[in-house]
Amino acid sequence: MSFDASKPTSNGLLINAPQQIRNNWDAIALGTDSDLLITNAKVATNAAIADSKLAQITTAAKVSGTALTLLPNIPSGAGTLPLANIPSSIPDSKLAQIATASKVSGAAITSLASVPSGAGILPVANVDVGTSANKIVQLDASAKLPAVDGSQLTNVGSYSNVIFNYVGVSNVAAKYVGTILNALNGAQSYDYLFRATLGKDVVMTGKWKKIAGINTVTAVAKMWKGVYTPYTYEWVKLYVKIDTIENNFEIPYTTNQTSPTWMSPITLDVSSLSNGTIYDIIISMENGAISADSCNCYCSNITLFGS
Repeated sequence: MSFDASKPTSNGLLINAPQQIRNNWDAIALGTDSDLLITNAKVATNAAIADSKLAQITTAAKVSGTALTLLPNIPSGAGTLPLANIPSSIPDSKLAQIATASKVSGAAITSLASVPSGAGILPVANVDVGTSANKIVQLDASAKLPAVDGSQLTNVGSYSNVIFNYVGVSNVAAKYVGTILNALNGAQSYDYLFRATLGKDVVMTGKWKKIAGINTVTAVAKMWKGVYTPYTYEWVKLYVKIDTIENNFEIPYTTNQTSPTWMSPITLDVSSLSNGTIYDIIISMENGAISADSCNCYCSNITLFGS
């Protein structure tokens, strides 16, 4: 049944009119006649059809991209753009900050040298820290370095590893050493430690905190004795003691050393001591002889340094 807009005619037979009208009504009810379909030309320009009257447009190419507006209002659940619809190069001005974890592969990061100083710091979990080879050294909770080998450090000062130091000053009164230090005569032009009687006495004490990496303490000293009379077998010694570890300098009775002279260094093995523990340093002098005579012992410099 098709719609015929020309029937019934104004001058047609009345007997034919009812059937012609019925045919047109049936065509209208069926709604398939091309003459009855709504075309673009039949829609008014000001029709403003409400979106509630429209079905979802799902056929490809039925909406032109140039007609799209208000893209920021697209809901998050509308789906994602296919990769083919995304340009290969998006200007950074069009991108928001990427803040979601695992959204950027480290393999894609370049130009790290250009990262600005204000970009923030790497979390500790992302830094390869440690004290073994090729690691980054990290300060502990007390802002101190961990135990590391410092043998290759440079420009840290010539006394950076000195743990005890006594240096005499010339042209001042000498110091007599018994159980205490007292001003005495200044016959020698040195500020020195001086012991004039037989026996052994402590002349100086100090404290030292054992640190990791220091396993040997080396001592150097400048010493001399008052007289050289070998027949009395007079000798002098200067002792260095850390905790229970002890060594000594000696000028034997056979050596004529009556002027200040640097002695050969002596060493103390402190590897058995505990790191972080504070130990006593004790410096003692001793005069000896097989006769009643005595031999004065002098010391103007003594330095201990660790290695």
